[in-house]
Amino acid sequence: MEIDWLQLISTQGVAVAIAIYLVYWITNKLDRRIEKLTEAINNLTEAVNTLKILVDRGREHDGGE
Repeated sequence: MEIDWLQLISTQGVAVAIAIYLVYWITNKLDRRIEKLTEAINNLTEAVNTLKILVDRGREHDGGE
């Protein structure tokens, strides 16, 4: 009976350890992707703001259309 309990605990322990590792790994991978997406969004925001300034200057130069 004792052997069955030890085997059950060791088997479940390995499964839980694998599950915890996978959750940790996936979370870190998603975190890195979110960081990259945030950086890309910030770059796009800067580009759109620069484009807006250039368009506004062009309109002012062309006579305020």
